[in-house]
Amino acid sequence: LFEMMSKDSSAWSLPNPNEYIYSSVMTICARNQQFGSVSALLDAAHKDTNFVVNTWIYNSVLQGIVHTSQRRYNSSMQKRSRSWMGTLRNKRLKTALRLVRRMEEEGQQASPDVITYNTLLSALSQVATSLGVSDWSDLRNIGNMSVEDSVESVVHEIIDRMETRNIDRTAATYSHALQTLQGRPYSAFSSLLSLCWEDIGLCTLTCNAALSTASSSGQTD
Repeated sequence: LFEMMSKDSSAWSLPNPNEYIYSSVMTICARNQQFGSVSALLDAAHKDTNFVVNTWIYNSVLQGIVHTSQRRYNSSMQKRSRSWMGTLRNKRLKTALRLVRRMEEEGQQASPDVITYNTLLSALSQVATSLGVSDWSDLRNIGNMSVEDSVESVVHEIIDRMETRNIDRTAATYSHALQTLQGRPYSAFSSLLSLCWEDIGLCTLTCNAALSTASSSGQTD
């Protein structure tokens, strides 16, 4: 149907696809792990002169990539290995990083905002405990980050970028950030919690994330 809308044909009276159609189709592809199709559709959207690809479109696609409902996998989860699920989440994170980098490079109407970075941190929290040093090196390169190959370095880099771009950090920002440090040394968790306290203070959401992370690190004091 989307292809029919995109073609010039006197046999069809369908309207040309607009930003909402592109966003919906890309989100559907993202939720079905068709990440190559997402990239191709995004390129096509940029060539369309009827609208401008903006932050809203990017964020819609990002959320489709990252927040795919796990219920769709319930019937087949027992047949899937943990390594398969980990690989899928890793692909999601890499795709999300590529989109965010593209937003940062395009700027103007497609500049990343708080939803962009919160979604990226959410994606990071889903895979952080399963990634090795080589994985972090790949992610750092994709995200164009000049930091060490570790989760805490990447998290601080994302928060620093938000500050540099004058994007307010929220409770959700630090909640996702703290969740990425599950199982990491207590010093990494403590440093991030102190930053949260200085930046926005603590609330129920961040405290719950902190308690969960501290527990995973064996720290309960």
